[in-house]
Amino acid sequence: MNYAIDPQAIYQLINSDAIFIDIRDQFQFDKLHIKNFIHVSYHDFMNFISTIDKNKSIYMICYSGGLAKKLTYQLRNLGYKAYYFEGGFQAFLNPPSKIYF
Repeated sequence: MNYAIDPQAIYQLINSDAIFIDIRDQFQFDKLHIKNFIHVSYHDFMNFISTIDKNKSIYMICYSGGLAKKLTYQLRNLGYKAYYFEGGFQAFLNPPSKIYF
């Protein structure tokens, strides 16, 4: 099953009651991030996620999409409603839009 979300779907999702997690490094997050996303480092991720209600949808982003995809499948195996943005953060930069940031 595919849990990839098209970046264009963010318009419908961003104001929902879901949890939006950016797992890029702190420097990248501080430089530019998408509204309503929180930063959780990859190293702290599993400790953080254990505090999240499994009934909430979780949307993740990393730089290129690969790491978020890997974590999505790990979380799915643990019973979470996890998804990742196809193409990662770089998909939002081509072309860049102030709507996201």
